[in-house]
Amino acid sequence: MGELECAKPVAQAVLPGCRPDTTCMIVAAAVAGLRGLTMRHIRVGALFWPEGFRDDPYLSMRGGWGCEGYDARAGRLYLADAAVDPDDGGFSGHTWLEPATGTVVDLMHEVDGSPRHAYVAGRRYIPRPPLERAVKGYWGPLMRAALKEARRTEKRG
Repeated sequence: MGELECAKPVAQAVLPGCRPDTTCMIVAAAVAGLRGLTMRHIRVGALFWPEGFRDDPYLSMRGGWGCEGYDARAGRLYLADAAVDPDDGGFSGHTWLEPATGTVVDLMHEVDGSPRHAYVAGRRYIPRPPLERAVKGYWGPLMRAALKEARRTEKRG
């Protein structure tokens, strides 16, 4: 069983009823725990990858998670607000790991060790520190629980 498959039950254990495909912050925390990483390795921002979301026309049109739109001819990308909904914790963005500065691990999108600043396979990870602080402020307790549970799972397994 791969890390992502191991991380999904951890996410569901700390947040019952969650859909792992839409709770990237909890899944990333679980993967971080499986890899022995910490909260500081979890990054939040935008994932610009319009070609990768062809099955979701609205997301593709915006450019990806955390994007509001882009103009390919002008080379402009418009990012979503860096805010978390205070009622349900929803946010427009994506979460990934950086085990080393600038190195991306995003198992939800099959990336394991690509450089963040390179435009790899038509995608780019854009850190958004204000959004990261807001997400970790709201979801931090559950993210830490996922880290801890994943470490426990790893020791048992």
